[in-house]
Amino acid sequence: MDHPIIKASQIHKSYDGRVVLKALDLEVGKGELVAIMGKSGSGKSTLLHILGTLDRPDSGEVSIRGEYPFRLSKNQLSDFRNRNIGFVFQFHHLLPEFDLLENVKMPGHIAKTDKKELHRKALELIDYFGLTGVMRQKPAELSGGEQQRAAICRALINQPGLILADEPTGNLDQEASEELHALFGKLRKAFNQTFVIVTHQADLALQCDKTYILQDGSLHLKT
Repeated sequence: MDHPIIKASQIHKSYDGRVVLKALDLEVGKGELVAIMGKSGSGKSTLLHILGTLDRPDSGEVSIRGEYPFRLSKNQLSDFRNRNIGFVFQFHHLLPEFDLLENVKMPGHIAKTDKKELHRKALELIDYFGLTGVMRQKPAELSGGEQQRAAICRALINQPGLILADEPTGNLDQEASEELHALFGKLRKAFNQTFVIVTHQADLALQCDKTYILQDGSLHLKT
């Protein structure tokens, strides 16, 4: 029997005495597209950072693909994150001094992927996302939609099993948002990728397999 991609059990997290997450449980299966919604300040980004191993819970357990990343050493954890998790953020976080192609390759360089293989994979992804014509341009020369598609290419370059997206359409216009919504569904089918997406946009959540509402520190499945 396959392990769930994510299993979070009894997650607690507080900041400055304020409880953000309490007794939170979540299980996400392979190939699922899951949305997390909730009011601003409800802890959505905190949860995503914990699932992405960028932040640690105060208590509770997280397993990803059957492994327990918070039991690893700092260096092992960085390597685990780079191999298994791709991140897409609202503000892209593309490095301004590098062109699109170089940005897409970055996680592969960190993973010490063979340079020829990395170049081949990057060109393949860039073509899939319709970015070949702009791959030598710097981020400042790209549209918002192009920057976000480049960020998704970068998230996919190491072929991680899990993609975590934090308000990925929050900085895009309506047309680019709709294109990105459709793209997540295509990617799930093409790469059997698992997506957990924090969003305020109900139309994106409607295209997901499950939608959870984060309220009072816990997740509630929306029916």
